[in-house]
Amino acid sequence: MWRNSRIRSNSTKKLDEVTVVGPIGPYRGGIALHTDQLVQELRKSELNVNVESWAHQYPPILFKGFRPRRSDRVELPSINFRLSWWNPVSWVGAGLRNRGRKFILVGVTPFQYPIFLCVLAFGSALFTRRSVLVAHNVTPHETSIFDRALTSLFFKCVGTVLTHSEPERTMACRYRGEARLAKLPYHGPRWDAGLPPFRRTNRILFLGYVRDYKGLDLLIEALSKSEEMPALVVAGEFWQPVSKFRELAEKHRVAERVEFRPGFVDETDLLELLDQVDLLVLPYKSATATQLPALARTRKTPTIVTPVGELANSVEHMKNGIVASHVTADAIAQAISSAYNSDRLKSLSDNCLPPDESLEWNLYMQALLKE
Repeated sequence: MWRNSRIRSNSTKKLDEVTVVGPIGPYRGGIALHTDQLVQELRKSELNVNVESWAHQYPPILFKGFRPRRSDRVELPSINFRLSWWNPVSWVGAGLRNRGRKFILVGVTPFQYPIFLCVLAFGSALFTRRSVLVAHNVTPHETSIFDRALTSLFFKCVGTVLTHSEPERTMACRYRGEARLAKLPYHGPRWDAGLPPFRRTNRILFLGYVRDYKGLDLLIEALSKSEEMPALVVAGEFWQPVSKFRELAEKHRVAERVEFRPGFVDETDLLELLDQVDLLVLPYKSATATQLPALARTRKTPTIVTPVGELANSVEHMKNGIVASHVTADAIAQAISSAYNSDRLKSLSDNCLPPDESLEWNLYMQALLKE
């Protein structure tokens, strides 16, 4: 079904036709970046790829981040930005435009599963093996009975479910009996700038969307555990009022050691941030998979993570990062102190190696396109 067309005679065989449904640039964030790279990898395999992306992805109450303007979107014959969560006509149109093709659906939230069901139904791919759900999150971090019901329904209708961590695969199996596992491949920036020499800056970084499950409150509390703790830079788009965290820093008497940089972090700012800090700290309370540790390693920046989801497997403990013992402020503070112990920080940095992108994507595509 998904065979690489390089082994066929182009004069006698039609290229496989695949449609990817999900967020793509100019949408921002790790999932959109992954979709961008996924489309490129599919085209490298000589697949005929269409993209059905979003004009309106969520109602405002569900998403507080960046929404691209119409002028940001580049409509091409193979890329449509027409799907709207509130417009069933757009769902039907996406299915009919791609009728008979194979579908790769980028799963972000169960809220979108009824839309996917409609696309598959009108695309003649419902209850067939001609669809794959790339489940970035099997259920949301803040889940509900409604989310679980939609997930149970949709997982029984889609051909294959692909997850990015063993806990997520186990969860997916509860809804459908079986699911595939593939390590999330690197899909971040490729830097042209050379690496700066190691130097200690006594600054640590919290990066990305600021949401409750990402544990910024724990990290701010961790700073209060010792006056010897480094300064903290918080860079990213806030889903909660930044004032809440400023007040928290005041409460723990660390306000002078916390710098808030609210807003999207572009590649230039990201490069500068990673080169100006000693550690990236991800104090997540729950997690699926993230490429942030791999991204940090491209700049020789070690990462501290909590033992949740796939995070604990995203670093090599005491080699290129540290896994905190628990999801608590005390454990995070202990991990930070351990990183700054003696010459350990330089050793952690020296062991940070960039990902092997070619190998990671080859393995990922094998799992995704397996018949």
